[in-house]
Amino acid sequence: MDEKRFKKAFDALSFSPDFRSRTEALLRERAAGKENTVTFKRSKRTILATAACLAALAASVSAAVYWLSPSQAARELFDEPGVAEAFEKQGDTAVQPARIGEYEVVFEGAVSGENLTRHAMQLNGEIVSESSYMVFAVSGGSIAELNKTHSATPTTLGLSITPLVKGHAPWELNAWTLGGGYTAVGQGDTVYFLFETSSLEQFAPEEVCYAVYACEGMGVPSTAEFSMAEDGTITLNDGVDGAIFTVEQP
Repeated sequence: MDEKRFKKAFDALSFSPDFRSRTEALLRERAAGKENTVTFKRSKRTILATAACLAALAASVSAAVYWLSPSQAARELFDEPGVAEAFEKQGDTAVQPARIGEYEVVFEGAVSGENLTRHAMQLNGEIVSESSYMVFAVSGGSIAELNKTHSATPTTLGLSITPLVKGHAPWELNAWTLGGGYTAVGQGDTVYFLFETSSLEQFAPEEVCYAVYACEGMGVPSTAEFSMAEDGTITLNDGVDGAIFTVEQP
């Protein structure tokens, strides 16, 4: 059966609400301890037969099972072993997918620590030794074509990505005020973003989240996109195409 007919056949099936989470859990269990022999790079992928069958079934529900984990992305794509080790120490966290416009956006996780990268981050002219790092995977739309010229960026995708903290207005505390920066690496029809900001642990135990939303230009957060309730809860305004991803507290 060719790929299109195969996908169409499975698209016609119905799945239980927890199918994706159970499938991802089983894949992690099967893959445990085999990171040296199993690679998810599209150019050369070796997957156990059982895992391959499960991944094919899951394709109709979510592409997340094909994507590199945050530790794999940090190590294999961004060449940041310190960040990769921080993700490995943190352990598995549930990926959070969302459909935004023509893209499937997945927040894969976030870590914080001191001197995790080989470069020193600067904020307002001062070196920042402790930073927060987050990994996003975005696929769909014209990303495959943009990746050929290494031009898949939040701006070219018409997306804005920023951390937010409960109780702090998004237009006052965001990726721009926290000295944010990113590295992008494309792989097939997916682009991975490794974002860095000054450490968000300074706001503990306040709730931290990450927002991704469609925008034009730089997409600096404003009252046009966000509202903040009296208790400090931040929400996207009606009509804004985006999602807010929660961060698991340690």
